[in-house]
Amino acid sequence: MDSNTIQSAWNSIAPFWPVQNLVAVNPLRGFEDLKFETAIQKAQLLFQQSDLPAPMMEANRITIKWCQILMDQGQARIAIASKRHLLFDTWKEVAIWDTELTRNCKELRTWLSLTPSQLIETHLNELNIPSSQWKDFLTLILTTLPGWAAHIQYLSDWDPRGHHDSRSDYLALRLTIIRAVWSSPETIRSWMNEAMGRLPDSTKTLNRIEDAEAVYQRQLIKLLEDGQNADPVSITPEVQVAFCIDVRSEPIRRHLESLGPYQTFGVAGFFGVPVQISDHLSLETFSSCPVLLQPEHRVHDRRSADTLWQTGLKAAHSLQWGTRYLYRTLKYTFTVPFALVEIVGGVLGIGMATRTLLPTIVGIFHPTKISTPDALTSHLDIDHSIPFSDQLRYAEAILKTIGLTHYFAPLVVLCGHGSATQNNAYATALDCGACGGRQGDRNARILAHILNSSSIRNALRATGITIPESTVFVGAFHNTTTDEIQLEWDSEIPKEARFQSILSQFNQNLSKACDLNTKWRMAELGYTVSESKSATLAK
Repeated sequence: MDSNTIQSAWNSIAPFWPVQNLVAVNPLRGFEDLKFETAIQKAQLLFQQSDLPAPMMEANRITIKWCQILMDQGQARIAIASKRHLLFDTWKEVAIWDTELTRNCKELRTWLSLTPSQLIETHLNELNIPSSQWKDFLTLILTTLPGWAAHIQYLSDWDPRGHHDSRSDYLALRLTIIRAVWSSPETIRSWMNEAMGRLPDSTKTLNRIEDAEAVYQRQLIKLLEDGQNADPVSITPEVQVAFCIDVRSEPIRRHLESLGPYQTFGVAGFFGVPVQISDHLSLETFSSCPVLLQPEHRVHDRRSADTLWQTGLKAAHSLQWGTRYLYRTLKYTFTVPFALVEIVGGVLGIGMATRTLLPTIVGIFHPTKISTPDALTSHLDIDHSIPFSDQLRYAEAILKTIGLTHYFAPLVVLCGHGSATQNNAYATALDCGACGGRQGDRNARILAHILNSSSIRNALRATGITIPESTVFVGAFHNTTTDEIQLEWDSEIPKEARFQSILSQFNQNLSKACDLNTKWRMAELGYTVSESKSATLAK
């Protein structure tokens, strides 16, 4: 079987990241060579078929069953013994015991003796699919169960653990299950021809859309040219804030600028610092940069408990994680779950009632709350982890990218963002996509530390960027659920009266911007509330 044919079939599948770092991916990634309208039509027909034949629906169910087993990420307490093997090699060892496959398929053992490439070609020949249609047929096989195909694409190309390429293995598995369940080659060919016959003509003209795009481009170019010829900033703002280029940050930026002499910028939320974070509190190590990039440095976040209260919080955090791990371990064994409800049901009931009746008190001890820098003092070993030459490179690149090379304010805030949510399997989709589905405040703090360095500032002068000694950079965290913005100081706060006045007024206006944004959000939902009410809702 030609590997190019297999690869071309996979070109229409966009990768799908696991829920622990879920990020947005363009679903039309495999249709860039087509006109936009044609791509939409073709993708809709391939991925959103509402009239799949009953045998294909059954094949989908069985494929899902096996994919859940073969690609378990550690949730199962008992894993498949040959998990270390390739996907198809593991599956063929146990597939022969699946009565749903062997019931009406005498050829299964023969098929499973072949390699994945041989097996794919065997299926195509036995179905009498012309070689000119192999690519389209294999694409259709993938898009009729797009979720697992997208995850296989992720594992093969983007998994940081270096997963083996499973695309041929998955296609062989998928075709074998379909053939075992759907025994009639004639009806399979008939279904394929009908589905392929509905595909749109890629030569369809799109003059109307192209004309509209041309008008928009001309207007945009004029705006850019007018802005290029505008006078430079004559009055230095008191505070400059760099937010992530995220739709949830745009309204808060607008409200903040309306409240005082403030200037805001948009930047990718990882602030140009591709790092891996090792959190010594949660014992997690994760990438905090776009999923298409590889982190270049590993930064350790060590937590210290400087007071009796912080010591208690740290102990509570360790107890919670240990208890949850023990509970999950017991829950997924064979016999314990039958008695688990009776043993811990009362305790869990009390916990549920407490979360319902006293959410604020419970929230203080929530792991996410405990892990914030203000709860337990956070120490990032930046200078030890990132060489000076790389720090200088990141500092110069980010300042030039956002256009902040002159007229520095006394206070420059680098604002990462994340969300606050509970019992949400897709929580990472609400955090910063540029940070790989993580919160971006650590990246902001890293860059603030770099830009506060006198050595970095001296080196930046050679590039034409002069940062005044009086300018202070600080990281911040924007909670996009409540719109609260909290400054996270890793350096000493200047004591000068003017700076303290600017900082005090800015903190007040941050709270006002949050209230205004809550009011705006409610209006967008069709509700009208007073400013005092919006302030209450924002808390």
